[in-house]
Amino acid sequence: MKTIFSVLFFFVLGSVSLLSADEKSAVWDRIYRSAVNDEMRYAVLLNIRELHDRQFGTLLTDALTDLVSRRIELGNNNEVEVKVRLATSIIQELGDIREVAAADQVFQVFKEVTKYPFLKAEAAMALGKMRATDYVPNLVRALSDTNLAPDRDKAVSEEIVAFGLVQALATMKDPRGFEPVFFASIGWYGPQRKVKETARDMLRTMVDDPTDSLLRILHGQTQPLDKLRALEAEEASKASDARKAIVALAALDDGVRVVVTDVVETTQWSDLRKKSLALLVKTKDKTPEAAATFRQEYKTAALARDSSELLSILQVLGINGTPESLSFLTELMAGFNVRAGTPGLLTDFDIQQVRTILQAFHAAASPAARPVLLEGQYLYTPAVQRDIKAVLAGLPQ
Repeated sequence: MKTIFSVLFFFVLGSVSLLSADEKSAVWDRIYRSAVNDEMRYAVLLNIRELHDRQFGTLLTDALTDLVSRRIELGNNNEVEVKVRLATSIIQELGDIREVAAADQVFQVFKEVTKYPFLKAEAAMALGKMRATDYVPNLVRALSDTNLAPDRDKAVSEEIVAFGLVQALATMKDPRGFEPVFFASIGWYGPQRKVKETARDMLRTMVDDPTDSLLRILHGQTQPLDKLRALEAEEASKASDARKAIVALAALDDGVRVVVTDVVETTQWSDLRKKSLALLVKTKDKTPEAAATFRQEYKTAALARDSSELLSILQVLGINGTPESLSFLTELMAGFNVRAGTPGLLTDFDIQQVRTILQAFHAAASPAARPVLLEGQYLYTPAVQRDIKAVLAGLPQ
């Protein structure tokens, strides 16, 4: 009798295609509710999903409620396999039609399922599609815990679930989810599951201005590479230039205060400072309070004998252009003027610095530079003298 019923059941499935759209919705609803086992329910569901109809929201919610009540992971292997398939498909469709009324049932699946990471990940992603923001704290906690360290025996499963959590939180675009997604982007995950890469991409559009979150991350981390990743995330975000400059200055300040002796870390801290300077150039920052940090940065770069870092800070001083920054540039130029008075004291790199200072004075366009330029206009080589005169000519009176 069961076999005959199954044949009749699947014959009915094939005949529904002749009905109108509204008739189909009503018929599929009745057929699903009359199905006697999960195999039949799954066959009906595949047809329902082809319609992409929000009218099925209540049916799908009821269907998931029934599955949860029957314990998805309870039964023999075949029974559980069908229930998992059915639950996965229901949850995917609930997410696709954004049936937020089903969020409680979907979260229950996420919370209770332990052996099927793909189903758990689908539940998280469905919550994201629904924008079920009531569950953001739960998803944040789950991803934060997973970010910490893998369980060796469950690492693959944890990566699968982490991918779903990253997608969910990023789709919700809730600022509360930004920090765990950031830490996923620098976490322990391997390349196969694309957790880190996906998180990194999603950070760019997850929130319009992640500055406050990234400042907390920047100040909370001790490793220069982690700080650098925070700075890169800020640069890639939609935050305003003024906000990006805040993070760049904070990173630069950290970079000039640190004391390191390890060669590898020295390079990493230098990379952080250079990235900070490049972003300050890009944002054309003019924060007056930054001059003290710039002074320290020049000393740090000079001690490290990093020529590119030294030239970058001189460029930033000119773009900053505040009286405090110009005062430091003037001090530096005055020092080079003194050395230029004695033949052979200036190195080729000293001359390169002088020319960069001249470019900085030109960018700042401040008459405050005039006295030190007049003082040095006959002390250098003819080429440098021409540069000085060109800058003087462009300064306002």
